[in-house]
Amino acid sequence: MALRMVGSILSGIVPKKAEQCPFQTLGIMLDCSRNAVKTVDYLKSYLDHIAILGYNMAMLYTEDTYQIKGEPFFGFMRGAYTPAEIREIDDYAASLGIELIPCIEALAHLEQIFKWGKYADIRDRDGIILEGEEKTYALIEKMVATWSSCVRSRRIHLGMDEAHGLGTGAHEQRFGKQSAFDIINRHLKRCCAICEKYGVKPMIWSDMYFRIGSKTNAYYDLDSQPPKKVVKDIPKGLELVYWDYYHADQSFYEKFIDKHRAMGSEPLMGSGVWTWSLFWYSHHNTRVTVVPCLKACRAKKLKEVFFTMWGDRGGYCDYGSALAGLAYSAELSFTGEAPDAILEKRVKALFGGSSFKAVAALGEAVHLHADNVLLDDPIMLLSTHSATVQKNFSGFGKDKVSFAEAKAAFEKARRAIAKAPEGEAGSAAYARAFAIAICLKMALAEKVFAMAKKKDHRKDAKALLDIAVDYEEAVSQFYSEFHQMWHTQNKPFGLESIQIRLGSQVIRAGELVMRLEAFLAGKEKVFPEFAELARIGNEPVADSFYNYHNYATGSCIL
Repeated sequence: MALRMVGSILSGIVPKKAEQCPFQTLGIMLDCSRNAVKTVDYLKSYLDHIAILGYNMAMLYTEDTYQIKGEPFFGFMRGAYTPAEIREIDDYAASLGIELIPCIEALAHLEQIFKWGKYADIRDRDGIILEGEEKTYALIEKMVATWSSCVRSRRIHLGMDEAHGLGTGAHEQRFGKQSAFDIINRHLKRCCAICEKYGVKPMIWSDMYFRIGSKTNAYYDLDSQPPKKVVKDIPKGLELVYWDYYHADQSFYEKFIDKHRAMGSEPLMGSGVWTWSLFWYSHHNTRVTVVPCLKACRAKKLKEVFFTMWGDRGGYCDYGSALAGLAYSAELSFTGEAPDAILEKRVKALFGGSSFKAVAALGEAVHLHADNVLLDDPIMLLSTHSATVQKNFSGFGKDKVSFAEAKAAFEKARRAIAKAPEGEAGSAAYARAFAIAICLKMALAEKVFAMAKKKDHRKDAKALLDIAVDYEEAVSQFYSEFHQMWHTQNKPFGLESIQIRLGSQVIRAGELVMRLEAFLAGKEKVFPEFAELARIGNEPVADSFYNYHNYATGSCIL
């Protein structure tokens, strides 16, 4: 509260009434596992920023990105934090009044360690660890021991979410078919005993209890409730975290809070400041979901709330831009409202002159399939084609968004940030380069789709060539800005994955330019890829493209 007051004074904000956050814990969770592992220095600056907004807790989501003594392949080539780095981060957080809570995975989402043969004998299937195997618990004990010795907090988040197919791999081969509920509760008891040994109190994401109890394996199934016997067997003292970044209806959050309370404990709420599968923070998705979520938390008098910032598909977001979302969410948490004028003052004063309105302007468009559009192959355009024929550029708040509407939204954002000031809430140069590249990619796609419907491509080829040349230059400029952003915020590990994607854009745009020039010179007679798009017409290539390798090429070899 003292730091938030200082932030208000520095911003020239005089509250109309005394501020009082109803949540005893107001925190963040920063994903440091999906390639992007924040440097210690950048984390310190991030902690400075959230502290002066009024946050008092931070989780670092680390699947394998921390070093464990005697386990050299744990976090190998991933930028794993050393114990000394964790202690340095914890010391700095404590100096700001922020509790640093470990957030790890002790059941699923361990695909990274299973990449190495070292851990083959403790794998059930996919990224799920093998319950009932003693070597499993020896490793989990090392995980808990490492974190408990490095941080002051006596709480630890064990993850355990999205363990799809639990017990159906090596576990079933060794122990026979068993109830997933039984497997989870047995595993939890072993993990909780380890936590007790090291004097830490565990929490887990709650979804697996609801998924297993759902006929459709859905988390947000209002008809799902774990059986009483299963609830009774949940280890005492274990806390459940209700994560939900997807609903725009306050009543839904309230119902699900009640369902969690019916399981016998007070839940923590994990909302989301949207950074995942995005190059820039999504203000649209954040405001549509955070507002009803916080209203429900206030109504239900929850005491602990935090905002996740995931890095799905590569952690390629400019996390500086998410500071605007954290300012917005803190304003709502403390006052129940978030006027643009107040946020503009706060963000400008506290984040090096950044403009909240400029950050939010691009943040109102990026949810419209932006990362897929930019990373889509500029000749095949598989993902953009599917979204176009399905009018599926939509995010929250709209059922369907057409290609034309999405293109107009990106153009509007590009104009809005043309003169955005530089600051710490995202790089304005990065944002401009991104917006320009996106707009050119949409113009390129529009021209390709038009050409695919015609037999004679020659009339449109010159116009497409001009766009392709501009796009090649624009995506190269964006890569330059991206590279600078990455090395400002993250360790070098993981950058190679995004370099492959953005580098392929430069090469493939160059390929398109070369072939268009040959076509206009009469050396090439047809564009086979355009003919393929014409052949499928208005049939979507697929219902959805979530992962890059599914839409980067027509081949499954990548």
